[in-house]
Amino acid sequence: MEAALDRLIAHSFTLARVSGWICGLLLTVSAFLIGLDILLRQTIVVTLGGANELSGYALAVSSSWGCTVALVYRMHVRIDSVYTHLGPRLRALLDIIGLAAFIYFMSFVTYYAYKVLETSIESGTYSISALGAPLAIPQAVWFAGFVVFLFVAAVFLLRAIIAFAKGDLRRLRELLGARSVQEEVEMEKQALGVATGGSSGAAL
Repeated sequence: MEAALDRLIAHSFTLARVSGWICGLLLTVSAFLIGLDILLRQTIVVTLGGANELSGYALAVSSSWGCTVALVYRMHVRIDSVYTHLGPRLRALLDIIGLAAFIYFMSFVTYYAYKVLETSIESGTYSISALGAPLAIPQAVWFAGFVVFLFVAAVFLLRAIIAFAKGDLRRLRELLGARSVQEEVEMEKQALGVATGGSSGAAL
């Protein structure tokens, strides 16, 4: 069972990486559209119809799919003033309780997201804008992000519980533990290394 869960976790990292790039692209395009819209309004008094609406969809989709990215890469914000002073086993237990509580909360969010989607499908709702887009389409992608998060979070939680039961606190910390300052520095170094390597390759 552990091997199967570890395979799912490995696939989760790939999914999170792809999701992160797509979410970043959506937000970048949204920022460009809004900036262009403002520029056109201030210069030739022309507006891009639907720029705000598309940006809203991008933000909603990024918020739901970004949950998985934050979970997998342990990027969620924590107040760890007390956490860092506790023993390893107690910290591990708090990590498990924290994820379980987060899943509980997000299950309600997912349920109500589904009700919103269901209402839009049943009533055939369209946006009241120049685009007139069927709301069920962006809402379906938004809802799917929450569903994927719950699945990935459940896999992480189950694997963490098994690791805790076996006393494998190192593995549990790799899955759920708050990132240390050293880990933050290493991730920044890796990001800078990728950026530097890419620019060096382009120069050659």
